[in-house]
Amino acid sequence: MNQEKASTLSLWGITAEKRLKQSIEKDLELVYVAQSCLSWEALQHQYLIVRDRMKASDSKGGSYEDNISKEFQKFQVLLERFLEDERCEGKRVLRFVQRRFELMSFFQVPRLSGYKRKGPQEGGRESNEKQVLKAIERCITVFYDFVKADTNKPLVWERLKISFVNSPLMEVEDPRDIMLFLNLKNLLQKKEQSLKEAQGNKKKTWFKKKNKSPYMKEDETEKDENSMLLTFIKIELKLVARVLQMSLVSSSHLKWCEDKLNNIDFNGGKFSRTSSPILFPS
Repeated sequence: MNQEKASTLSLWGITAEKRLKQSIEKDLELVYVAQSCLSWEALQHQYLIVRDRMKASDSKGGSYEDNISKEFQKFQVLLERFLEDERCEGKRVLRFVQRRFELMSFFQVPRLSGYKRKGPQEGGRESNEKQVLKAIERCITVFYDFVKADTNKPLVWERLKISFVNSPLMEVEDPRDIMLFLNLKNLLQKKEQSLKEAQGNKKKTWFKKKNKSPYMKEDETEKDENSMLLTFIKIELKLVARVLQMSLVSSSHLKWCEDKLNNIDFNGGKFSRTSSPILFPS
C-alpha cells in the first residue's frame, strides 16, 4: 500500500513538474515573440520618421545628435552577433531571453533625439540625415535576417498538435477562434505566394528599366523605396507566421495577425502596405 502511494505521489510530482516546465516555456516564448514584434514596430517607426523628415526638409536638410548613427550600428552589431552564436548553439527562445537578461540594450531600438532642421541661411553642424537613415536601413536588413532565421524548432516538450495532424485545438486559447485561426493560416499562405510573384515581377521590371531612363536618380530612389517596402512586408509576414506558430495563441494575438495581413495588399503584381503601427497585445 505504501509503495503504491509512493508511486502515485512520484507520478503526480513528475506530471506537475512537466506542466510547470511547459508553462514557463510558453511564457518565455510569448516574451520572445512579443519583444520581436514590438521592436519591429519601433524600428520601422524610426525609419519612417527619418525618411519623412528628409522628404520634407529643404536642400540643407537637418541633423541629429552625433551618436545616433552609432547607436543604430550597435543595435545592428549585437543582432549580428546573436545570429552568429545561434548557428552554433541553437535554441532561439531560451538564448534570446537569456541575452536580454545579460544585456538590456540587446534588441532595444535606439531613440531619435536632438533633431534640428536647418534654415536657408543657418550654419551649424553638417546634416547627417542620410547617414542615420542608412544606419537604420542596415538594422532593418539584419532584422529580416533575424526573423528569417527563426525556424521555430519544437520546444522541450512534445507538442501534441503534431499527433493530431496539425489540429488547431492545441494552439488556440479560445476554441471559438478555431475558424479564424484556420482562415488566417490560409490567408498568410496566399500573401506569401503573392509575395513570391511580386518579387519576380519586381526583378523583371527593374531589369527592363536599367540604363533606359534619363532620370536615373529618380529611378534609383523609387527602387530603394520599393525595395525597403518589400522588406517591410517580408518581415511582417514572417512575424505573423511566428505568432501563428506559438504553442498558445490568444484571441488578441489572432486579431493582431488579422490586422497585419489586412494591411498588406497585392494587386496585379504590385504591392502596398498601410504603415499605421499595430502594437502587439500583452
